[in-house]
Amino acid sequence: MFVCSPVSPEWVPFAFSTPLGILEGSTDSKTGIIGSLGFTDAEIPEGPANQEGGSLLEFLIRLRPLRLPIAEQPFFQRVYEELSEVPAGQTITYKALAERAGRPSAARAVGQAVARNPICLLIPCHRVLPCRGDVGNFRWGVERKKALLDLEKNGQDAWEVLG
Repeated sequence: MFVCSPVSPEWVPFAFSTPLGILEGSTDSKTGIIGSLGFTDAEIPEGPANQEGGSLLEFLIRLRPLRLPIAEQPFFQRVYEELSEVPAGQTITYKALAERAGRPSAARAVGQAVARNPICLLIPCHRVLPCRGDVGNFRWGVERKKALLDLEKNGQDAWEVLG
């Protein structure tokens, strides 16, 4: 479910070490809305969410109901909604995603939406591939994108591996 974040959220940062690197993000302490989630090459910062112990998945489950922010543009929102329907282990091209989002000639705009996705994994932008057959780019690194695609292709749950 996608909901708009409140005007004055109280963002709390969190970070977890995963086999693919540090996954960091922020959440609104009152509503549970996820503001960001992505990989970083930085060290894990000190902070309350980092000292609680447990896994990333356990942390996100405690935020239930999980709420995602609304996109900056209505078309981006539609892209994120359609992208969220792509099952693990499957991929979609920018062109096909544009068609599913209702704008068949907007593959470049889909690329912009995917590149601006603030919530890695929850909106699975790693599943979008260019028509030319390679894996394309990934905001958090092409090697991480390949690793995530390989995990899903082999039937593994990325949350279990990362969390």
